[in-house]
Amino acid sequence: MNNLSNDPLNDSFGFWLSRLERSVRAALNRCLAPLGVSTPEWLILALISRGSETPAGLADELGVDRAAITRILGPLQCKGLIRGAPHPSDGRSTVLELTCEGARLLPKLAAAARATDESFLHQLSLEESDIALRLIRKIAVRLPQSPPKTKGVDQ
Repeated sequence: MNNLSNDPLNDSFGFWLSRLERSVRAALNRCLAPLGVSTPEWLILALISRGSETPAGLADELGVDRAAITRILGPLQCKGLIRGAPHPSDGRSTVLELTCEGARLLPKLAAAARATDESFLHQLSLEESDIALRLIRKIAVRLPQSPPKTKGVDQ
């Protein structure tokens, strides 16, 4: 990146991405709150709907530990949005699925997520927002399982 200023954060990809992520998450939480779901719960419901059916699979998709997933699954089950059953071939695992209520709510949650995205992307042209999404996906799908080691930083 071009370091055109003396401000180390001005050209920091991580700083700007983190700032954007916090703003998007806060806005999405505000949009989802009237529907009774948080951002992490929405992500879990969306992933289950597209085929991630075990807690371990969800943890892998989201890049979080299994304990974090378990903390989200409990409230979703209490709300009647998901249910779990023993995995047919692995008795130690659970297969998750949306309930009828979870499936009914999903389109409303997706609409809230789209509205949130649009509230941030409206300042870009359609071409710019497509490019931004493609670049973010390109980086995200190539993420290593553990953070890369940085060069030139004393540990």
